[in-house]
Amino acid sequence: MLELQTTHRRIELIEEFLMTLMVRVADLPSRNEDRLPGWLVDACTRAREPEVFRVGASALVGVAGRGHEHVCRAMKAHLGLTPTAYINRIRMEQAALMLASSNAPIADVALACGIENLSHFYRTFRKHYGRTPRSYRQEHGRSPF
Repeated sequence: MLELQTTHRRIELIEEFLMTLMVRVADLPSRNEDRLPGWLVDACTRAREPEVFRVGASALVGVAGRGHEHVCRAMKAHLGLTPTAYINRIRMEQAALMLASSNAPIADVALACGIENLSHFYRTFRKHYGRTPRSYRQEHGRSPF
């Protein structure tokens, strides 16, 4: 948001900001924050930071400040997801955003999302979106016009 306020507004910056905002807002109704422990809400919020999701579930457990098993049980009970599944969902949302808004090579997108193994990235992306990263980019990428 700061970049949008202080630099020339380009359509790419506006699209990236809006897509990131939409992903974060879309995630809110799936959680009943009245019943979620505060530490879990904070950990889920921090999990969206690149320095957390790039590292993986261990970083999510670390920012939660609780034991691994406790975090796993709480996330399963409240969100219906394991820490790994939650982080992978965030990674795939970030990958979809990057694929739709940039021409970066798919291998670079995978690395930016914290996945070094390209075949693992392809499998995980296909599981989440039902198509390969390349076909997703072809369908959702920016129009040159």
